[in-house]
Amino acid sequence: MIEILFSLTIGLGIFLYGMHMLEKTLAELGNVRIKHWLGRATRHPASSVVSGTVITAVLQSSSMVSLIVLAFVSAGLIPLFNAVGVILGANLGTTFTGWIVATIGFKLDLDAFGIPLIGLGALGIVFFKKASIQLAAGLLLGLGFLLFGLDFMKDSVTNLRDLIEPTWLSQLNLPLFLLFGMLFTAVIQSSSAMTLIALTALNGGVIDLTSAAAIVVGADIGTTSTTALGSLKSSPVAKQLALAHVSYNICVDAIGFIVLIPVLPEVLAYFDIQDPLYGLVLFHSAFNLLGLFIFVPFLKPFSAWLSGFFNHDDEGSFLNKNASVVPEAGVVALVKELDLLLLKVLSLNMHNLKLEPGSLTHSDQRSAMIDDAFRHKQSFEERYENLKVAEGQIHQFISGIDFSSSRIDMTSLIFHITSSARQLVYAAKSLKDVRGDLVGFRKSFEQHFGHEEFEGQTAHVHPDLLVSLYQRYFDFLTLIEETKTAHQRIYGMKHHNELLHHKLHEQILKAVARNEVQAEEIATVLNTNRELWHSNINLIEGLEHLLSARDQLVEMLGNRSKAAAV
Repeated sequence: MIEILFSLTIGLGIFLYGMHMLEKTLAELGNVRIKHWLGRATRHPASSVVSGTVITAVLQSSSMVSLIVLAFVSAGLIPLFNAVGVILGANLGTTFTGWIVATIGFKLDLDAFGIPLIGLGALGIVFFKKASIQLAAGLLLGLGFLLFGLDFMKDSVTNLRDLIEPTWLSQLNLPLFLLFGMLFTAVIQSSSAMTLIALTALNGGVIDLTSAAAIVVGADIGTTSTTALGSLKSSPVAKQLALAHVSYNICVDAIGFIVLIPVLPEVLAYFDIQDPLYGLVLFHSAFNLLGLFIFVPFLKPFSAWLSGFFNHDDEGSFLNKNASVVPEAGVVALVKELDLLLLKVLSLNMHNLKLEPGSLTHSDQRSAMIDDAFRHKQSFEERYENLKVAEGQIHQFISGIDFSSSRIDMTSLIFHITSSARQLVYAAKSLKDVRGDLVGFRKSFEQHFGHEEFEGQTAHVHPDLLVSLYQRYFDFLTLIEETKTAHQRIYGMKHHNELLHHKLHEQILKAVARNEVQAEEIATVLNTNRELWHSNINLIEGLEHLLSARDQLVEMLGNRSKAAAV
């Protein structure tokens, strides 16, 4: 008994390693094309479902497809309901493996095929260094290990049948088989592998058809653990997608377990399907297909229901591990993160300059944005430290993206993203360094600088020009303009900043000439004015890099509507 269980464990290990290697190699072989196709084919709910089904059948990894689609939806490249469609289609795609094994897997001498494939794959890896040959060799090696491990398990299960009393297993409740399939799948993280194990046990006569069906249903539930665990520390939309996966699978699997399993023998007899292996894979595909027919017509309402969850879990960052899976989605997330960083810098600087949020409310969108930015419980120092952390996270996120998997050169785009982040944080640092002096600067302004004749009218130079400048900064977060108009706006900001600096400088010198400023205050107010000017210079340069990043992103995506959210 121990020897048989040991052989079964060895066979399972070889089989799981072969499947892991096969999935990894298939993902590398089709990485660029699959991501490109998935991005283009998920613009409609129906095509999303088909894409999820076909790509999962090719990659043999619903987890890989889930990660890719999580990256796309996290970056805003596809809406949530299309992402849900892919996840639903991926469930059906995982049944493809069972059909192959049931059709030819147990009908052939697996050992005779597996060992030669292992040998050829090993030779290719050892003697050829070309990447394409290495991948092809890895594919052969993975397939060889899978077949060899499956043959090992098949023989072990056959021997195990002679030692186990069939009537004992038949007395076990179906919920126990369901629980076994669910827990074992959660451990090995592969519903396809669990399905093949159930097929092997069914082929060896260890369990009957209904017990194997219960295991397969349990595997369908267990596979949701990958998405659920991966979303725990991720964005709200990733959690919503995980909720879609879990809730859909539970509903569909409940139908399969409660409704279809009890009538499965009668249905197969009615259609004269005598091979239990075909019966099992047909059952697996049938309840997943039935789930699609039930859910797809209600995909948008289902997604709208999902969007109501986890909205308060957002930690204020678009950067998560899901978005870094696909380079194109990663840079979209980075540009969105720059918008968030800009909002934080503007909010902190306005707090430092004592500019009231109400002075910038020219639209409901801007009012809500500014009010949210000013609602905080942290101290000034903590908020500034968070800015530095945010910049560091941008660099860390970039280092985690595999740009070699994209056909697009993103060097210039990444340069503009990192430069923008650096300049924006510098803008906050310039004012932070003179924070104490800003208090005296404001008091001196109120007492001595007073009003200034500006373009034919009397104006408060400090509040009016500065508020106007910050209104223009916020326009970058609420307006989507053509490149030419946006560059003209930046040119206007530069002119506006120079005018503010020179007007304040002139007023300081006039106050000094009137002996209204103490000697020890002169250097302080002049330096504070210079740091205010320098902060605005950094902000404007950060906006220039942000604008360049946006332009390149729109060009990269090839469609302005895709970048509208940016």
